[in-house]
Amino acid sequence: MALDPVEIRRIDDLELDQMRIIWNQHYESITSSKKQVTAEGLEGFRTANEGREYLGYFDIRRSAQYLLGFASIETDENRIFVSQMAVFEDVTRKGVGSALLRHLQRMADAEGKYLQLHVQVTNVTAVNFFLEHGFAIKDYSVEEGYVPEDYDASRKEDVIRLVEYRMEWRE
Repeated sequence: MALDPVEIRRIDDLELDQMRIIWNQHYESITSSKKQVTAEGLEGFRTANEGREYLGYFDIRRSAQYLLGFASIETDENRIFVSQMAVFEDVTRKGVGSALLRHLQRMADAEGKYLQLHVQVTNVTAVNFFLEHGFAIKDYSVEEGYVPEDYDASRKEDVIRLVEYRMEWRE
């Protein structure tokens, strides 16, 4: 059951801190890492993600709009690439992710583009979520010695083997 009333729109700079909190919850749940994007680290986060557009799912029943989930996208002439997507842990399985994804699917359809994303093979919940929403696994990639953007390559424990599916959706 989806929450209502809601608004899906661009996230502005003043709302990035809400997005950071959601991302930290999500990132810890899929990696078991305690590494967090701090409020001070938001500028680095913004710089590392320059060129991306952030769309948020907002609960507008409260006096101040409250971000419940977001998707980070990059667009080119043929596709919309979903680089990040996460939902506030208190509202998982309540339709927030599905609403964001349907919004992106309508956007891609209106622009004559396809949606693409990469998801870690070990993130079974996400893989199943995207399959249930019409995505297909196109192939997979293995990257040895991958270091996430906000990690330190000199620390051995921060260097991982990343295995991802490339998934696509096209109407």
